[in-house]
Amino acid sequence: MTVSELRTLVDNLEEYIHVPGGIDRLKKMVLHLAVTGQLVPQDPSEGTGEHLYGIIQAKKAELVKQGKIKKQKAVADVDHDELPFIIPTSWKWARLGDILSKVTDGSHNPPKGTIEGLPMLSSRNVTEKGLDFKNIRLLSDLDFANENKRTDIQEDDVLLTIVGSIGRSLVVNMDHGKFTLQRSVAVLTPIACDPYYVSSIFIQSPFMQETLDNEATGTAQRGIYLNQIKMLYIPLPPFAEQKRIVAKVDSIFALIDHLAEVYKTEQAERSKLVASSLAQLAKGEDGVEDSLALAHLSEIIRTKADAKILRQTILHLAVSGQLVPQNPSEGTGEELYRQIKSEYSVKKVLLEISEDDKPFNIPDNWRWVRLPEIYRSQPPVTKLKTADYLKSGKYPIVDQGQRYIAGYTNDGEPNKASVPVTVFGDHTREIKLIDFDFIVGADGVKILEPILVDSQFFYTLIDVFRPQSRGYGRHFKMLNDKIVPLPPLAEQKRIVTKTTQLLDLVAELERHLEK
Repeated sequence: MTVSELRTLVDNLEEYIHVPGGIDRLKKMVLHLAVTGQLVPQDPSEGTGEHLYGIIQAKKAELVKQGKIKKQKAVADVDHDELPFIIPTSWKWARLGDILSKVTDGSHNPPKGTIEGLPMLSSRNVTEKGLDFKNIRLLSDLDFANENKRTDIQEDDVLLTIVGSIGRSLVVNMDHGKFTLQRSVAVLTPIACDPYYVSSIFIQSPFMQETLDNEATGTAQRGIYLNQIKMLYIPLPPFAEQKRIVAKVDSIFALIDHLAEVYKTEQAERSKLVASSLAQLAKGEDGVEDSLALAHLSEIIRTKADAKILRQTILHLAVSGQLVPQNPSEGTGEELYRQIKSEYSVKKVLLEISEDDKPFNIPDNWRWVRLPEIYRSQPPVTKLKTADYLKSGKYPIVDQGQRYIAGYTNDGEPNKASVPVTVFGDHTREIKLIDFDFIVGADGVKILEPILVDSQFFYTLIDVFRPQSRGYGRHFKMLNDKIVPLPPLAEQKRIVTKTTQLLDLVAELERHLEK
């Protein structure tokens, strides 16, 4: 992306704030402009980075002479072939260690904590919003004094997380009193540089965050060493320009955050309008009110994020009894539940459903049930390894991957879909409604055959109550623990019809957004 394009983005904050992930992307772009000298103009009267570098070295030599710091080992000269980007001619590339009077980390062998005492912090206490004094270790006065000799943290020092979650940084404000650190946090003391330029601009810039990530080593817990920190390249503007850069970034970030809050408010209002329109749709069947409500929805949907929210709202209304009106002549969920029990009884004893278990209100003629009570599990007739998938063949293969049909085979006996079944991926949480004979592929495929429940409505229940991801762990047990609402069968079919109509509308609106 060119500098001109970046500037265009910054000049059009309000438009890009609506793009999913746009806020984070904008801030990274602003920081990139800041560290490359393109965010504020250079002013010859402010001197040069070379001149500032000379001042820093003179002050460092004076500190050594006064015995306040030890003479540091010389850091390797800048290798111009390694520099990541071009900076203004009035700036200078330097090694980070060359502009610091202190580079240290916290205790490598922290003492035991006490009930009362002085705080010892770790990387988890260094947050984007400042120091968090929750979940800290407290040290006795003696232990604190010993540990503080290593770090001796002062106002305007820069803290940098270097173990585990690497790259968070902040400037120390001593209003909260003295504290010391564990080894997961480094302490950097800049000389004659704005600490906010070092922490908020340089360290948080995209190129430095990527560098820290690339430099980190380790398997169980990744970390970066102090000597690596000293070797990092920092673009060094004159001191006055550093101040102007910090002020400009602060003002732009404040504007971005303000627009983000305005956008959140707009989204909340739009969500209310979506819910209102859908509630209007729930009142009747294909009347004038429906036409008005559908027209209203097309005005509300402006982004793909809006469409996603609308889909979620439609599905929630569908399974909470708010999408179509109830009809007493269609019976009750209790009656349907008794029919299901007469046909299929779960062998495992299931707990009674308490009021506290119920996640939301449902109509009086519906009933809450435990999910295993309304489906039977189909075992795979044939299970095929991924390596045996073909591009074409007699039987389609369904597995827990994202593709609806993963491949084909000519071998094995298929699972018969006498009624449409829902396939659930134990590892992936992928769900598929299958209405054809198929061969099961690989591992983790759960085949759920609904009992006297509309197949599409059952699929919607699985979609809405799908457990949260736990990576590539097992999810089926979590799904089986869910309680779900059961409406009368006829109402299920009306819900499916209305849901399909509305989701088709959302898809159509999304297609228009892409044009």
